[in-house]
Amino acid sequence: MAPRLFFLVGSPRSGTTLLGAMLSANPNIAVTQETHFVPTFWQKRSADGNLADDQAWDRLVGRFIESRAFVDMRMDEARFRDAAQRAPRTHPALFEALVMQFAERERVSLVGEKTPAHALYIPVLERLFPGALYVEIVRDPWATVASLKKVPWSERSVQANAETWRHHVAEVQRVAPRLGDRLFRVTYAELVQSPEAVMRRACQFLGTEYDAAMLDHASHRRWQHRPGVTWIESLKRPVNADSVERWRSELSADEIADIERVCYFEMRRLGLQPLTSPSRLLVPATALAARRGAARVLKRLGRLF
Repeated sequence: MAPRLFFLVGSPRSGTTLLGAMLSANPNIAVTQETHFVPTFWQKRSADGNLADDQAWDRLVGRFIESRAFVDMRMDEARFRDAAQRAPRTHPALFEALVMQFAERERVSLVGEKTPAHALYIPVLERLFPGALYVEIVRDPWATVASLKKVPWSERSVQANAETWRHHVAEVQRVAPRLGDRLFRVTYAELVQSPEAVMRRACQFLGTEYDAAMLDHASHRRWQHRPGVTWIESLKRPVNADSVERWRSELSADEIADIERVCYFEMRRLGLQPLTSPSRLLVPATALAARRGAARVLKRLGRLF
């Protein structure tokens, strides 16, 4: 039986890397590096031409091999090219060849793909990989934005980083009813404060046995990341709950208010209580939500013409 596929999603800096490392410490689970399959390959598929053509197919295979994920996962190029020659000539089939070869090498029955941005494309993933499972981690917006401020690739403003959190959370909330029991949601606070309980629940969801090694991810050989990537250096240390409230000393009152204006309605749906008074939040939060709604309508209309 082929290993079962799941997608690990969440806002950037929400704890997807930590959760992936802990899951990968289980001998039955392996989580890949970030493939960015949908935005990098699927959404740009028209540029790849007719994949029935040998040259077009070889170019696509080459793009996979040159991707950062392929290099970071230390995949065998010759074996992948051989698998590609036997696979149906489609983008999803090539993606499956990659993750299944990774799973075979790691000798696991469950293989996860960790690209936080795939939270925005779950309907696409549902069509391409029916039956896949989804694991979402949600960190509160204050801590997420405070963490995003520290990395070189994030947005330049607090409001833009807050919108990144809001967009990812809202998209998963939108499709959650359709996924039903194929979605497992955990909060970052739960993960770092009660790691064993969360790992046991995750294993039950994924249909495998819990292993105590999941609490010692820092010393596990399977999870590897690029050297010199300073914003994930914390993976080398055991789980620590100190990061849950660290944002309180890193954000100003104005920054907190800015975050809450952008994220107000998603926060309330998650049961998070804003710190800013409602009189300062409700009107601007409603105006922002109305503008987002109008932008969505205009985008849909644009597709008709």
